[in-house]
Amino acid sequence: MEKNERTEEELTKLKIVIVEPGKTPRTDIISDDLDKMQKIVGGYIECFDIEKDVTVVVNEVGKIMGLPHNQVINNEPISGTFFVVGSDYESGEFKSLSDEQCDMYCKQFQPRAINRTYTEEDLLLLHVLSMIDSENDMELER
Repeated sequence: MEKNERTEEELTKLKIVIVEPGKTPRTDIISDDLDKMQKIVGGYIECFDIEKDVTVVVNEVGKIMGLPHNQVINNEPISGTFFVVGSDYESGEFKSLSDEQCDMYCKQFQPRAINRTYTEEDLLLLHVLSMIDSENDMELER
């Protein structure tokens, strides 16, 4: 083993929520390891925050690969499997989700009634509709 490689025991364990297209989200515990994260999403990862201390990890080219539509998050259609993980806003490091967060995201990301592969035109329409829906929600809050 090389000097800077960490053993399985040395890797931080992370409690995450895995969301696969058309399936009920599930909680899992994984090592804080890039290869394992890439295996979950099926390719290179892209991360974005959905809260100050919560990050979504997706396949960075899931839409281009034609992976099945999964969810719309922050007005962005997500294709393929993704997972939700805690994050430290200051350090940028991943951390485990709390049990309460796991329950919340398992409920929030329940599968949609229709699960199919979308064309680029479909994705654009979904994006526009989600933006309109968000604007309507903001109007209702006022």
